[in-house]
Amino acid sequence: QKKKIGGGEVAKRFNKLKENYGSKTLHKLWNLIDSHDTDRIASMILNPDLNYDRERSPRDNPNYIVHKPTNEERAPQKLIAAFQMTFIGAPMLYYGTEAGMWGTDDPDDRKPKLWEDINYANEKTHPNDINKFDAKLFSYYQSLIKLHRDNRALSHGSFDILDIAVTENTFGFIRATSNQKVSVLFNRAHSEENIEPISDTELKDIISGKTFESVNGRVHVKLMPQSFLALE
Repeated sequence: QKKKIGGGEVAKRFNKLKENYGSKTLHKLWNLIDSHDTDRIASMILNPDLNYDRERSPRDNPNYIVHKPTNEERAPQKLIAAFQMTFIGAPMLYYGTEAGMWGTDDPDDRKPKLWEDINYANEKTHPNDINKFDAKLFSYYQSLIKLHRDNRALSHGSFDILDIAVTENTFGFIRATSNQKVSVLFNRAHSEENIEPISDTELKDIISGKTFESVNGRVHVKLMPQSFLALE
Protein backbone atom coordinates (compact mmCIF):
# COMPACT_ATOMS: atom_id res chain seq x y z
CA GLN A 1 0.00 0.00 0.00
CA LYS A 2 1.84 3.05 -1.28
CA LYS A 3 -0.54 5.61 0.22
CA LYS A 4 -0.70 4.05 3.70
CA ILE A 5 -0.39 6.54 6.56
CA GLY A 6 0.54 6.04 10.21
CA GLY A 7 -1.36 6.76 13.38
CA GLY A 8 0.25 10.17 13.72
CA GLU A 9 -1.15 11.37 10.40
CA VAL A 10 -4.55 9.90 11.25
CA ALA A 11 -4.58 11.84 14.52
CA LYS A 12 -3.55 15.03 12.73
CA ARG A 13 -6.38 14.70 10.21
CA PHE A 14 -9.04 14.01 12.82
CA ASN A 15 -7.89 16.89 14.99
CA LYS A 16 -8.18 19.09 11.92
CA LEU A 17 -11.65 17.71 11.24
CA LYS A 18 -12.71 18.55 14.78
CA GLU A 19 -11.22 22.03 14.50
CA ASN A 20 -12.96 22.75 11.19
CA TYR A 21 -16.41 21.36 11.98
CA GLY A 22 -16.71 21.49 15.76
CA SER A 23 -18.05 18.75 18.00
CA LYS A 24 -21.73 19.69 17.62
CA THR A 25 -21.59 19.29 13.86
CA LEU A 26 -19.52 16.10 14.01
CA HIS A 27 -22.19 14.49 16.18
CA LYS A 28 -24.68 14.98 13.34
CA LEU A 29 -22.56 13.69 10.47
CA TRP A 30 -22.97 10.21 8.99
CA ASN A 31 -20.13 7.73 9.43
CA LEU A 32 -20.67 6.20 5.99
CA ILE A 33 -17.88 4.40 4.10
CA ASP A 34 -19.52 2.92 1.00
CA SER A 35 -22.85 3.47 -0.76
CA HIS A 36 -24.77 2.96 -3.99
CA ASP A 37 -22.35 5.41 -5.64
CA THR A 38 -19.09 3.59 -4.75
CA ASP A 39 -17.57 0.14 -4.76
CA ARG A 40 -18.25 -1.81 -1.57
CA ILE A 41 -15.92 -1.54 1.41
CA ALA A 42 -14.85 -5.20 1.16
CA SER A 43 -13.65 -4.56 -2.40
CA MET A 44 -12.12 -1.18 -1.56
CA ILE A 45 -9.82 -3.02 0.85
CA LEU A 46 -8.69 -5.39 -1.91
CA ASN A 47 -7.89 -2.41 -4.14
CA PRO A 48 -5.86 0.12 -2.13
CA ASP A 49 -4.11 3.25 -3.41
CA LEU A 50 -6.95 4.19 -5.79
CA ASN A 51 -8.79 7.50 -5.63
CA TYR A 52 -12.13 7.34 -3.83
CA ASP A 53 -14.89 6.49 -6.33
CA ARG A 54 -12.57 6.73 -9.33
CA GLU A 55 -11.56 3.80 -11.58
CA ARG A 56 -13.31 1.47 -9.16
CA SER A 57 -14.47 -1.23 -11.59
CA PRO A 58 -12.97 -3.40 -14.38
CA ARG A 59 -14.82 -1.16 -16.83
CA ASP A 60 -12.47 1.70 -15.96
CA ASN A 61 -9.60 -0.23 -14.42
CA PRO A 62 -8.70 -3.65 -15.86
CA ASN A 63 -6.48 -4.32 -12.84
CA TYR A 64 -9.32 -3.97 -10.36
CA ILE A 65 -9.54 -7.08 -8.14
CA VAL A 66 -13.04 -8.53 -8.18
CA HIS A 67 -12.81 -11.77 -6.19
CA LYS A 68 -14.69 -12.46 -2.96
CA PRO A 69 -12.59 -11.48 0.07
CA THR A 70 -11.14 -14.30 2.16
CA ASN A 71 -11.62 -14.37 5.93
CA GLU A 72 -8.13 -12.90 6.34
CA GLU A 73 -8.93 -10.11 3.89
CA ARG A 74 -12.05 -9.29 5.93
CA ALA A 75 -9.96 -8.27 8.98
CA PRO A 76 -9.59 -4.60 7.93
CA GLN A 77 -13.33 -4.41 7.28
CA LYS A 78 -13.97 -5.49 10.87
CA LEU A 79 -11.68 -2.74 12.16
CA ILE A 80 -13.41 -0.18 9.96
CA ALA A 81 -16.79 -1.33 11.28
CA ALA A 82 -15.53 -0.96 14.86
CA PHE A 83 -14.35 2.53 14.02
CA GLN A 84 -17.74 3.46 12.54
CA MET A 85 -19.52 2.36 15.71
CA THR A 86 -17.19 4.15 18.13
CA PHE A 87 -16.21 7.37 16.33
CA ILE A 88 -18.14 10.58 16.87
CA GLY A 89 -21.14 10.87 14.56
CA ALA A 90 -23.96 8.62 13.34
CA PRO A 91 -22.78 5.23 12.02
CA MET A 92 -24.52 4.17 8.83
CA LEU A 93 -24.15 0.91 6.88
CA TYR A 94 -24.86 0.35 3.20
CA TYR A 95 -27.22 -2.59 2.84
CA GLY A 96 -25.51 -5.98 2.69
CA THR A 97 -22.19 -4.84 4.15
CA GLU A 98 -23.09 -6.67 7.35
CA ALA A 99 -24.05 -9.78 5.36
CA GLY A 100 -20.71 -10.08 3.56
CA MET A 101 -21.49 -8.50 0.20
CA TRP A 102 -18.64 -7.21 -1.93
CA GLY A 103 -18.50 -5.63 -5.38
CA THR A 104 -17.15 -3.00 -7.73
CA ASP A 105 -18.73 0.34 -8.59
CA ASP A 106 -22.07 0.59 -10.46
CA PRO A 107 -23.88 -1.64 -11.16
CA ASP A 108 -22.02 -4.33 -9.19
CA ASP A 109 -22.65 -2.52 -5.90
CA ARG A 110 -26.44 -2.68 -6.32
CA LYS A 111 -27.02 -6.43 -6.34
CA PRO A 112 -29.92 -7.99 -4.42
CA LYS A 113 -29.25 -8.15 -0.71
CA LEU A 114 -28.01 -11.46 0.69
CA TRP A 115 -30.47 -13.06 3.11
CA GLU A 116 -29.83 -16.04 5.36
CA ASP A 117 -32.84 -18.05 4.13
CA ILE A 118 -32.30 -17.59 0.38
CA ASN A 119 -29.99 -19.51 -1.96
CA TYR A 120 -28.20 -17.47 -4.63
CA ALA A 121 -26.43 -18.31 -7.87
CA ASN A 122 -22.65 -18.16 -7.93
CA GLU A 123 -20.94 -15.24 -9.61
CA LYS A 124 -20.46 -15.43 -13.37
CA THR A 125 -18.11 -12.53 -14.07
CA HIS A 126 -16.13 -13.24 -10.88
CA PRO A 127 -14.15 -16.49 -10.64
CA ASN A 128 -17.25 -18.54 -9.67
CA ASP A 129 -17.36 -16.99 -6.19
CA ILE A 130 -20.17 -18.16 -3.92
CA ASN A 131 -22.87 -15.67 -2.91
CA LYS A 132 -23.87 -16.61 0.62
CA PHE A 133 -25.06 -14.78 3.74
CA ASP A 134 -22.11 -14.47 6.15
CA ALA A 135 -23.60 -15.33 9.55
CA LYS A 136 -20.37 -14.77 11.50
CA LEU A 137 -19.81 -11.32 10.00
CA PHE A 138 -23.47 -10.46 10.60
CA SER A 139 -23.13 -11.47 14.27
CA TYR A 140 -19.99 -9.33 14.55
CA TYR A 141 -21.84 -6.28 13.25
CA GLN A 142 -24.67 -6.97 15.69
CA SER A 143 -22.18 -6.92 18.57
CA LEU A 144 -20.79 -3.57 17.42
CA ILE A 145 -24.25 -2.05 17.08
CA LYS A 146 -25.05 -3.23 20.59
CA LEU A 147 -21.79 -1.69 21.82
CA HIS A 148 -22.78 1.66 20.28
CA ARG A 149 -26.36 1.48 21.55
CA ASP A 150 -25.56 0.41 25.12
CA ASN A 151 -22.78 2.91 25.82
CA ARG A 152 -23.94 6.50 25.78
CA ALA A 153 -20.37 7.80 25.60
CA LEU A 154 -20.09 6.25 22.12
CA SER A 155 -23.24 7.96 20.83
CA HIS A 156 -23.27 11.25 22.72
CA GLY A 157 -19.81 11.63 24.23
CA SER A 158 -17.00 14.06 23.47
CA PHE A 159 -14.15 13.01 21.18
CA ASP A 160 -10.44 13.43 21.89
CA ILE A 161 -7.36 11.74 20.46
CA LEU A 162 -5.58 9.49 22.96
CA ASP A 163 -2.02 10.57 22.19
CA ILE A 164 -0.34 7.73 24.12
CA ALA A 165 -2.07 5.24 21.80
CA VAL A 166 -0.87 6.85 18.57
CA THR A 167 2.00 5.00 16.88
CA GLU A 168 2.78 3.84 13.36
CA ASN A 169 0.30 0.96 13.59
CA THR A 170 -1.96 1.92 16.50
CA PHE A 171 -4.51 4.65 17.06
CA GLY A 172 -6.81 5.56 19.89
CA PHE A 173 -9.33 8.10 21.11
CA ILE A 174 -11.53 8.81 24.12
CA ARG A 175 -15.33 9.16 24.06
CA ALA A 176 -16.69 10.63 27.28
CA THR A 177 -19.83 11.90 28.97
CA SER A 178 -20.21 13.09 32.55
CA ASN A 179 -20.98 9.50 33.58
CA GLN A 180 -18.81 7.37 31.30
CA LYS A 181 -15.36 7.40 29.73
CA VAL A 182 -14.42 4.90 27.01
CA SER A 183 -10.92 4.52 25.56
CA VAL A 184 -11.04 2.99 22.08
CA LEU A 185 -7.80 1.45 20.78
CA PHE A 186 -6.99 0.04 17.33
CA ASN A 187 -4.10 -2.07 16.05
CA ARG A 188 -3.86 -2.54 12.28
CA ALA A 189 -0.60 -4.51 12.41
CA HIS A 190 -0.29 -8.25 11.85
CA SER A 191 1.58 -8.47 15.15
CA GLU A 192 0.82 -7.64 18.78
CA GLU A 193 1.28 -4.04 19.93
CA ASN A 194 1.71 -2.76 23.48
CA ILE A 195 0.30 0.56 24.67
CA GLU A 196 1.20 2.06 28.05
CA PRO A 197 0.24 3.69 30.26
CA ILE A 198 -3.42 4.11 29.37
CA SER A 199 -4.60 4.73 32.92
CA ASP A 200 -3.50 4.51 36.53
CA THR A 201 -6.54 2.44 37.54
CA GLU A 202 -7.96 -0.88 36.35
CA LEU A 203 -9.69 -0.90 32.96
CA LYS A 204 -12.20 -3.39 31.55
CA ASP A 205 -12.91 -4.34 27.98
CA ILE A 206 -16.62 -3.58 27.52
CA ILE A 207 -17.15 -6.41 25.03
CA SER A 208 -15.24 -9.34 26.55
CA GLY A 209 -15.19 -8.25 30.18
CA LYS A 210 -11.43 -8.79 30.34
CA THR A 211 -9.70 -6.57 32.89
CA PHE A 212 -6.35 -4.81 32.63
CA GLU A 213 -4.93 -4.28 36.10
CA SER A 214 -2.74 -1.42 37.24
CA VAL A 215 0.82 -2.42 38.07
CA ASN A 216 2.75 0.20 40.03
CA GLY A 217 0.23 2.81 38.96
CA ARG A 218 0.38 1.95 35.25
CA VAL A 219 -2.01 -0.04 33.08
CA HIS A 220 -0.32 -1.94 30.26
CA VAL A 221 -2.57 -2.90 27.35
CA LYS A 222 -1.68 -5.55 24.79
CA LEU A 223 -3.51 -5.25 21.47
CA MET A 224 -3.79 -8.45 19.47
CA PRO A 225 -3.04 -8.33 15.72
CA GLN A 226 -5.66 -6.43 13.68
CA SER A 227 -7.92 -5.87 16.65
CA PHE A 228 -9.57 -3.18 18.74
CA LEU A 229 -10.56 -2.66 22.37
CA ALA A 230 -13.16 -0.46 24.02
CA LEU A 231 -11.99 0.07 27.60
CA GLU A 232 -13.93 1.59 30.46
